[in-house]
Amino acid sequence: DSAVLLYVLSQLSKQKKIAKIYAARFHHGLRSQDEMDRETEIVSWFTRTLGVELVEGRADENRMDDACQTFGLEGGARILRYEFLEDTARRLACPLIAFGHHQRDQQETLIARFFAGSGLSGLAGIPARRRVSRQGDAPLLVRPMLDIEYAKIEVAAENLCTQFGRVFYHNDSSNQDNSIQRNSIRNSLLPELQRHFPGMQSSMQRLAGDVRDIVSWHEQILPGYLQEQEEAGGVKLKLKAFFSLPPALRSNYLMRIQNRIVPEKTGRISRKAFAAIENFSLSDSSVLSKNTHFFRGFGIIVKSQGDTLYVLPQGSGINGQVQETDFFSSFVESATTPALPDGSLLSATVIEHVSAINFPLMIRSMLPGDTAPDGKKMKKWLQKHCSDAHMRPKCLLIENLAGKTLAVISPEGVLL
Repeated sequence: DSAVLLYVLSQLSKQKKIAKIYAARFHHGLRSQDEMDRETEIVSWFTRTLGVELVEGRADENRMDDACQTFGLEGGARILRYEFLEDTARRLACPLIAFGHHQRDQQETLIARFFAGSGLSGLAGIPARRRVSRQGDAPLLVRPMLDIEYAKIEVAAENLCTQFGRVFYHNDSSNQDNSIQRNSIRNSLLPELQRHFPGMQSSMQRLAGDVRDIVSWHEQILPGYLQEQEEAGGVKLKLKAFFSLPPALRSNYLMRIQNRIVPEKTGRISRKAFAAIENFSLSDSSVLSKNTHFFRGFGIIVKSQGDTLYVLPQGSGINGQVQETDFFSSFVESATTPALPDGSLLSATVIEHVSAINFPLMIRSMLPGDTAPDGKKMKKWLQKHCSDAHMRPKCLLIENLAGKTLAVISPEGVLL
């Protein structure tokens, strides 16, 4: 796909229909040297044949290890690759970066996000164009083949092989590794779904387009409805207007604000992180009438003061700080992530207790309907494990992203 796109763009550039183009290649250091040598020979020959300048980069091994540990193999590799592409585009004064994503890539993305429980923005699929990073002057990332069927790209590649008298592209061997989620979807799940639903390609394209239209409409309407204003590097808005939104729109709005105010390296936020906020309603007047710490994680804090809700970068304060907190929610990505209302970490005892469960975790105040770690009613469990009746409403629960309660701790972080 990328090789076919490069050929098409090179021909357009020669015909003066677009400006000068460059080819960019990034070595992640994840494949064998033999394979990289074979790929280098093909890429070098192809770019020379097309008369296109090739720019190459290589990942720093330590940075690659750190990124993959934090964001997973695919996420870490993507972050370093995009950094290289943005830096290269800026250095060469290129306003656009073109990717070879096609219709099948869109389908794989939608399937993965659907089964992961994505929100509206996720179901909008891969955008045809966006900034390569969250900086306002960043080069624009474009995907000119996004609506093209992969079968048509294969036919074009076969024709070009005949024209050149040799194979002009290299297939990454890691694409056959089904332990990688996207590969498993492509190689196993997608063919089976297409067998049962022959028209799914156009249906999924239409769905993504419809959701994009809805998300775009919300992005235009919501700031006015919420009376959104800039504040301390983030935004402030009307508290009751926000909680009058349907739960899904609350999460989608917060994800959009996080995308706007937090560096991209913080990671993609999950809708599951906002489960507690989605569970609130306007009837929760005992909480909404007080200064409340609703969420902390992924580089943002969500808290209220009076009738105003603030979404700010972590570390920002509202007139100093919010003093009185009636509800607390924190997304804990690792053992070194601030977890408790006072900003302290989880104790070694608590971490050891939940060590069988992988991070990230949610730590939050209790809500009606919560279940205890043994799956039974929380009220009876607290009566048995917390002798101080005044302390029980202030206890915090630790849950995984599936919503299962793993432990209950005191506000100071003591395991009950």
